[in-house]
Amino acid sequence: MKKIYIRIFAVVFILFTNSASDLSAQWDTLSTGVNTSLHAVQFINTNTGWIAGSNGKIKKSTNGGNSWFNQSINSSENLRRIFMIDANTGFICGDSGKILKTTNGGNDWNNTNTSGFTENIYAMDFINASTGICANESRRQFKTTNGGVNWISSNMIGVSTLLSIYGIDMTDSNTVYVSTSSGYLTSAKVYKSVNFGTSYIQSLNDASNFLSANIKDVKFINTSTGYAGASNNNLARTTNGGTAWTVKSFPRAINQISFPDTETGYICGEDFFKAKTDDDGDNWAIDYNYNNGEGLFGIYFINSSTGWMCGSGGLLIKTTNGGGIPASCNITNSSWVNMYENSSASNESVVDDCGNIYITGYTNTSNSKDILTQKYSSSGYLYWSKTYNGSGDGNDEGIQIKLDDDGNVFVAGHTTGSTTGSDFVLIKYLSDGQREWVRTFDYLNDDEYSVDLAIDNSGNAIILGNNEYPDPESQFPFSLVKVLKYNTDGELQWNHELGVFNSYYNSLGIVCNNSNDIFIIALHDEFQNKVGIFYKFNSSGIVQWSRSYNSTYLKSIAIGIDGNVYVSGSVGNQNTNSRDLLTCKYNNAGTELWSRYLDGGLSINDYPVSMSVSNEGQVVITGYLNDGKPFTLKYNTLGYLQWYQRYENPGYFYNPEDIAIEASGNIYVTGYRDAFSLFFRPDIFTMKYNSTGTSLNVIIYGDSLKFESGNSISVDISGNVFVTGQSQSNPNYLSTILKYSPSDFSDNKTLNLTALIQGFYNSSSDLMVQDTVRVYLRSSASPYAIVDSAVSILSNTGAGAFIFSNAVNSTNYYIAVKHRNSIETWSNTAQQFTSNSMTYDFTTANTQAYGDNMMQADSSPLRFAIFSGDVNQDGTVDATDVSNIDNDASNFVSGYVASDLTGDDFVDGTDFAIADNNAANFVSVAKP
Repeated sequence: MKKIYIRIFAVVFILFTNSASDLSAQWDTLSTGVNTSLHAVQFINTNTGWIAGSNGKIKKSTNGGNSWFNQSINSSENLRRIFMIDANTGFICGDSGKILKTTNGGNDWNNTNTSGFTENIYAMDFINASTGICANESRRQFKTTNGGVNWISSNMIGVSTLLSIYGIDMTDSNTVYVSTSSGYLTSAKVYKSVNFGTSYIQSLNDASNFLSANIKDVKFINTSTGYAGASNNNLARTTNGGTAWTVKSFPRAINQISFPDTETGYICGEDFFKAKTDDDGDNWAIDYNYNNGEGLFGIYFINSSTGWMCGSGGLLIKTTNGGGIPASCNITNSSWVNMYENSSASNESVVDDCGNIYITGYTNTSNSKDILTQKYSSSGYLYWSKTYNGSGDGNDEGIQIKLDDDGNVFVAGHTTGSTTGSDFVLIKYLSDGQREWVRTFDYLNDDEYSVDLAIDNSGNAIILGNNEYPDPESQFPFSLVKVLKYNTDGELQWNHELGVFNSYYNSLGIVCNNSNDIFIIALHDEFQNKVGIFYKFNSSGIVQWSRSYNSTYLKSIAIGIDGNVYVSGSVGNQNTNSRDLLTCKYNNAGTELWSRYLDGGLSINDYPVSMSVSNEGQVVITGYLNDGKPFTLKYNTLGYLQWYQRYENPGYFYNPEDIAIEASGNIYVTGYRDAFSLFFRPDIFTMKYNSTGTSLNVIIYGDSLKFESGNSISVDISGNVFVTGQSQSNPNYLSTILKYSPSDFSDNKTLNLTALIQGFYNSSSDLMVQDTVRVYLRSSASPYAIVDSAVSILSNTGAGAFIFSNAVNSTNYYIAVKHRNSIETWSNTAQQFTSNSMTYDFTTANTQAYGDNMMQADSSPLRFAIFSGDVNQDGTVDATDVSNIDNDASNFVSGYVASDLTGDDFVDGTDFAIADNNAANFVSVAKP
């Protein structure tokens, strides 16, 4: 196969500002004229509402909360809850046993509790205008069935005497739920009555989650589903009328709950904490805009979008768009940049079907790293952020992140144990950020480091990593491959070690098929020989087969939806003393379906970095050459090279890190680039190729004086691109997520060119040996300056697509074609791009070339080709070129050399004859 040199100039430079989504702007702060705490807020429509709080403060608004006027209760007791039946009739409960009622919209409030019990009342609810219930902190309840004309008081039979009542909710005229404080050796609870408070039974009794807490509110959205929020950050949920509850943890204490409909709910709490669900509590989005010390005590939403929260210091905030918290499944084609906090980085990412992105990496706190895992919405909203600090309080880092089919999040990494050094760690989170479990693994106090993670079809997690232990004769430790499988409950199923003791083995990658078989690649470093190894395990951890590759660095492994497995790496080429790209495809039985070698050029090393496989079995690979140029290529499912593109930007070297292919076939690559200088200050680059490799866009992100690196790339189902990595913010680094919409990758100009090369063309087969050429676009006026250039492959039919970023439509350009051992050939006349495209065919007539400077290569069909023989590229074929070929032929030179005019990798008499004939005819460049 011919060696391929590609250079494409099509770059879009974008420098984003370092700004995250300002979600606090989604809440308006309303002036209340109150400087003490507000505990309750309720609106009966978008305009009319009330607030109530400390020192008997109560106010009313008739314009949505923009302005307020005072109402009076002629008392200074703290007011706790409001329940307005309609615009005229409502109730307020509070301290000293107050139960106040109005029948004129709050112009007058009268105390209706004449029972003589003066304990504070924190809880109140009505099921209709007539029937309601209140409860005080001493377990005494007050019931009415006539709209508060009379209240009947009684003890709450069945409720522990050690507990105070904080929340109450009615689901019908008989069913009542109350939430309580905790007491001496007694956890906070939820009780249920089915006889309008005549007696109560325990509904929620969970000492492990509510032992030292107050359940501040209980709220049911129907007869089955309810929530209870507590001061220790826990939220309990039932879906069967309180028979069973599940518990989720939040970052701050919960004070109140509001569900305007069965799907949409909000909670508020301490430190300005807010959270929202739009799927009936399955997932919660958290607003992390905390203000330490400011509590939110009351909440009320009249619909899914419009609501109010009140709190300390007379604080009242309002939203009309759901707090700006996005729906849990809402893909937006938007562009944004999010940076987290100092001393953090994103190592890996994954995108779900709703366009949410999950990242893992680390955050550096107290001079040691903790594992950082986060979930962001498609619009850049931080749903949740979790950290993990190992028992040794040392360096912990997330290396890989995966999702299972249920949306659970798995993070594999390494953690510092208290006495065991570096250990494997596997963390499982629910999709809402609730940590399900953590598992660590240590072997004989050696050091373990995670490399990759796979989730099989049953939700089991398989970690691949290295087990390192000291080599007494070297500064480098011995290492073995470790494979561990955990089930979905975090139970270790098996662990295996691969390699020979006191040797050097390194894990590289892992995938699973639909049958839960496991495939891994690794490297055995034998000093003078690097051996790539490829294993298959069944689901029980038994090795089914293995393959090895001498002098090979395996780098990437991928699996297609058909279960075929692909591996790529670099392999030593003894003929050129360089490394070539190796790609292999295997079926499930370990049969090699095809293998392909690709050499980027004489004495050039090809290093693949990342590989991806489309649903159709198209294989895309990115990597770099030892001269700092990145390459990207594509094989079809049969292993035939579809295209190979090399990007060249003078003055920079590029290091790809990851590649992704979207459903429509577009291919994206990210990594970092840096100028050749004394200082390492790279920028993040993101490349996009279309499915045919004929269109390239490059976006550069960063500050040339700072450090930025792209580590991972993901694409959602709408074609939005997420790049994760880190950016410098002196003196530390920030975990960084870049999101690009499809429109960010602007169109370039594509020249669809057809040209044949004399020596490479075979008139018997009517085909040509494919090779790389460079095309220059030159100004149509003297001195015919170069406007742009691009490099691509001419296929065996002579067709190639060349991409330009500096060309413009409706402007005249000469086309100049240069090949490594052929005469530079210009188009006969200047040509134009129309709608970003141009087509030009040199092969139809010699008049297609300036000065008719081509030779007839075939008579049937009639075709013309560019002259071969300009070995030294001085613009003419002469005795010097002939002499070079003659000398190489005498020395039996082979390989990718300029003196090989026929492209058969040998220099012989055939090459000599072509050059000798063209020299005799004084063939040279013809140009304006």
